[in-house]
Formats: sequence, C-alpha cells, structure tokens
Amino acid sequence: MEAPERVLPARKPPMGMLKAIRRDLGLTEDQAQSRLLNESRLTSIAAQLRERLGDRFAGSWLRGVAGQTLVVATTGRADAAQITAAGARPVVVGRSLARLRAVKEKLTTARPALSEVSGVRYIDVRVNKVVISSSTPRATTCKD
Repeated sequence: MEAPERVLPARKPPMGMLKAIRRDLGLTEDQAQSRLLNESRLTSIAAQLRERLGDRFAGSWLRGVAGQTLVVATTGRADAAQITAAGARPVVVGRSLARLRAVKEKLTTARPALSEVSGVRYIDVRVNKVVISSSTPRATTCKD
C-alpha cells in the first residue's frame, strides 16, 4: 500500500511582505503570492542542484514576473541535462561561484592598492561577474 502524499500547510508570509513585494517588484497581489509560492518550491531544487554540481555550481536565480522559472548556472556543459531534469533552466558560464567569491576576496584584500576605487563589491551570478559599484566616474575593469 502506497503512503498518502503529505501536504505541508501553507505558511503565511510575515506581515507586510506581500505589500513590499508588490511595491518593490510592481506586482499584483496574485503575482506576489505566486512569487512567494514559487520561491518556496524552487529554493529546495536550487539547493539540491547546488550540492550535486559541487564546484561547477555558478549560482541560481528566479526568472519571470512571478519567479516561475529557476535558472541554474554551471561551468559544466554536461550538467545541463541534470539541471533540466530537476525542473530548472541551465546556463553554462565561465566562472564557478567559488571562483567569483575568490575574485571578490582578492579585491577586498587588495583594497589599499585599489584605494581610488571605493564602492560596493558584489557577485552578480546572472552576468557571472564580480561588480564594483563606485561613486567615482572613472571606469574600472578588473580581470580575474
């Protein structure tokens, strides 16, 4: 006899979250609710793929108005089938998340040498780069 499927109770989002999502992302109430449900459903898939891909994992994000598509970046072309089978859209990129973190750390430790470049440094997995946001108008490019 097959065990009955377990249905988890829906959790209510924290007060004000739906309103904030609607405001910040320009969504209707239905779209905001769908977004939260999709995030909840797809976050576990992203975590599983992150673990399976290991050092080839290069990040993940949601795409679509209501976050209905999970995109998973990898440095290995052979991972595409596995990512698709899990229900996500694969993207093959040149740098792993570990590599991007190493570049960001290198920039942080090289701060004295980069004193003219002040600003926020962050990893943008969608473009597979470390971004430096600076208030100075001078453009800066760093190669990894």
